[in-house]
Amino acid sequence: YGRDIVFTSDDTNQPREIIAYIEPMTSVTSNAVGYDARSESVRRQAMDESSKSGEITLSNTLQLFKNAQAAQSFSETGLIMYAPYYDQTMPLSTADERLKALRGHIYASFQARDLFSTIFKRIDNGRIGVRVTSGKGEDEVELYRSTPHLEGAMRRTQQLIAYGQHFTVEYTFKDDALV
Repeated sequence: YGRDIVFTSDDTNQPREIIAYIEPMTSVTSNAVGYDARSESVRRQAMDESSKSGEITLSNTLQLFKNAQAAQSFSETGLIMYAPYYDQTMPLSTADERLKALRGHIYASFQARDLFSTIFKRIDNGRIGVRVTSGKGEDEVELYRSTPHLEGAMRRTQQLIAYGQHFTVEYTFKDDALV
């Protein structure tokens, strides 16, 4: 990289976490370099949880950026996974020690539709429907729905927790899928 990074941040009184490296470097992803990921609440919350626990954390759902510098978002709902990295010469036993040793995060962003269509790609969509949501009640966000979603069929719902994020997966089955 070896180039100067111009960064944007709305709040100069808060710690910053500037995106300095990104792979693959494309015309879209390069727009994230220089973005202060802590300037947005959903990203900041996931980073804080990860930093304190020392564990990988998955963010709540959010709109992914097409151009982070211009705060221009995709119409794609996504999730971001954060893994903290620390100064390994410092103690890491408590949350306070981990916060003092924190050097940054490694992250991966996922477009929810692409992620779940890959996970469920081997399901026969003509006989089995899948719907994935995150959140509850008014905060529920549909992340994925197979085409077509089978109405009037037998249903099974499963609650999943992955890296601190709660998901509901609803399966619908045509009668002939249960042979």
